[in-house]
Amino acid sequence: ANIGFILQLPDPIRIALLGQVSAVLPTEELDLVRLNMDVLGVVDFTAGTLSIDASLRDSRVVGLSLSGDMALRANFSDDPTFLLAVGGFNPAFDAPESFPELERLSVALDTVDDVSIGLSGYFALTSNTVQFGAAAWMSAKVLTYSVEGGVSFDVLVQFSPFMFRADIEFYISVKTERRTL
Repeated sequence: ANIGFILQLPDPIRIALLGQVSAVLPTEELDLVRLNMDVLGVVDFTAGTLSIDASLRDSRVVGLSLSGDMALRANFSDDPTFLLAVGGFNPAFDAPESFPELERLSVALDTVDDVSIGLSGYFALTSNTVQFGAAAWMSAKVLTYSVEGGVSFDVLVQFSPFMFRADIEFYISVKTERRTL
């Protein structure tokens, strides 16, 4: 990790952390997992807040590209809140306007020119919810024909008042130059 700290005094009292974190597993010579993350975190003692943002860059798992964002927001004042999102939120959840837009955690499985396969997912935890979901999709093109398809699910559990929501989506399309099935 390469990390720098910035301290702001006297009012407001803040500590900012800027850095890059890297991990290679199991060894540098056999790097099956290579994670590189840029991180920015701020603790504002005067306001009683914590924020952390992180983004993966130049990362891969077993040779496959890995990307995505993470953010955490916490307020420890009289109206406490907590939001942690890795790859974003459930589409049915209204995140606060101040929360950053996050890229889903994604793995690209592009193997040949006209074939694309991808996987993405997210996990979020708030003061009142647990959220998770994933998607898989593929597209292929041969001559004048193309095929696209995918599947996804999204789950949102709210504790007070209790609510459970699960959405599943499937889709497929076959196209030619003049028709779509």
